[in-house]
Amino acid sequence: LLLFIGYFYSFIAQSFLSIKTQSFLHALLLISSVFILEIYPEKISLLADQEAIGIIQLLLVHIAFPYFLISTCSPLVQSWFSINFKSKEVYRLYALSNFASFLALLSYPFLVEPNLNILQQTIIWESAYLFFVALYLLLTIQVFFSGKESKVKHRFKLEKRLKIQILQVVVMAALGVVILLAVTN
Repeated sequence: LLLFIGYFYSFIAQSFLSIKTQSFLHALLLISSVFILEIYPEKISLLADQEAIGIIQLLLVHIAFPYFLISTCSPLVQSWFSINFKSKEVYRLYALSNFASFLALLSYPFLVEPNLNILQQTIIWESAYLFFVALYLLLTIQVFFSGKESKVKHRFKLEKRLKIQILQVVVMAALGVVILLAVTN
């Protein structure tokens, strides 16, 4: 759900905001996410003793917002890249992002989880996120001062046939999740 919301935010930002406004808004959101990031195993163990709702609350407060921001970054960077470099090589960034996510998912149960305890994983996650925010802020500064401006696109006037195709794609994508939930539950 957060991934979808992040992609929707990126779509709305690209459709209605200039590049300077996008980069400024995203920089503010990234900076604000740093202040709510702290999550430590002690907090988890304290809340785990209470109820599962405490862990969900902890994750919503400390992890959901950074995850939302991470999900918005790929579409925004690809858009900025295509505007600044007038290139169709943007899809390589998409493929690289998906490949890196795939490797991370594969490596976690075999490399990370058996070799690092929760505290070490937390420290690495927070350090990596702070590094990511610093790099992304540098990128947003570069985009803000690049002088390139995109035309704000209002793309909400869709033909009926296109609306049906979009609905079909969303339903087909949702079917995979429904099947996964049906099998795993």
